Amino acid sequence: MPRLRACKMSDRLFRWIDNKTRAGTFVGVVVERMQQGVLHVGLIYRTETSGGPFVLHLMGHRKLVHDAPVTGQVCVLPPIDPVRLPSLAALARRIYIENRDHGIPYAFSSPDHEWFTPLGHLVVGPDQLGLTCANFVLAVYRAAGLPLVKLETWPVREEDKEWQSSVVEYRIAAARGNTKKLRHVQRMKKQIGTVRCRPFEVGGAALSDQIPCAFPEALENSNVIEQMLPP
Repeated sequence: MPRLRACKMSDRLFRWIDNKTRAGTFVGVVVERMQQGVLHVGLIYRTETSGGPFVLHLMGHRKLVHDAPVTGQVCVLPPIDPVRLPSLAALARRIYIENRDHGIPYAFSSPDHEWFTPLGHLVVGPDQLGLTCANFVLAVYRAAGLPLVKLETWPVREEDKEWQSSVVEYRIAAARGNTKKLRHVQRMKKQIGTVRCRPFEVGGAALSDQIPCAFPEALENSNVIEQMLPP
């Protein structure tokens, strides 16, 4: 995508400033760098009846959040037929409404499962323990019939195993004394080594001219997004 490599904003790639940043109906991916440099990704949407723009994102174990976009976040709008945007936004809204009380479990399971019913109900099972923030976004798009990535093209990387191990260690410490949470973390531990799609790569896939996107292009596009975020 030569025209985007120079880190120029476009109609599909922009920084969020305020509610005047983008009007009309849109659905996309929002990437941000949080405290201590932690990268995070969510799904952003706005329709004529939504009452404003919202970001749906998974902040942690059973911490499903639905709030307004924040200044400085990088927004990427994938190439989706405008006719399909309202139904995608409606699904995101239903997923929040149906799961806001109990949240979505956090783990390293693949987003390439049927995670949500058309009514937004969460589906869990032996291979569906929980999702990362990135895999949550991928799972929502997939549930709408609009997969962002070709996950089979993603490599298993040693640094991703190290990241997963560090997450497990942190959650073991945080769950100390809570038997239920400790059982969940022990099950997470067995998922170390699964393929990981990173937040920047979700944004990079959305930046592609065609979805679903393969790993090489998502990785290349992710560099564009990274340049747009503060260090």
